[in-house]
Amino acid sequence: QMKVIDVVQDMAEVIECGGRQLTASQFLQHFLFTPEQQYDYVYKLSGGERRKLYLCTVLMRNPNFLVLDEPNTYIDQTSQELMMSHIRQLSSSCAIIMVSHDTEHLRDMASTIVEVNERVTLLPH
Repeated sequence: QMKVIDVVQDMAEVIECGGRQLTASQFLQHFLFTPEQQYDYVYKLSGGERRKLYLCTVLMRNPNFLVLDEPNTYIDQTSQELMMSHIRQLSSSCAIIMVSHDTEHLRDMASTIVEVNERVTLLPH
């Protein structure tokens, strides 16, 4: 029963993002939530929008360890690029384990890639 903006504001009024301090509204706009969408109720969001909002709430906490299982699933291409950019910035101060079928994103950001199929193979980066 909460609005998108309320979810973020309940966590913080000001969010550190990429070396800048953003208001909750600016932070949501950074992740492509329009001012109108920010006042939508969360239950009215699509599955992809809910997933994007959840990822925003995780990323705004500046975690030091992050496990992501298919973070790009159900998120539009532009949002994927923004999320991956933010995760890439975060990776300098955060250990990240990411499970993904999207090898392009993995190769772009990973220091080590482990491929799991019938047997485990350590791929050169």
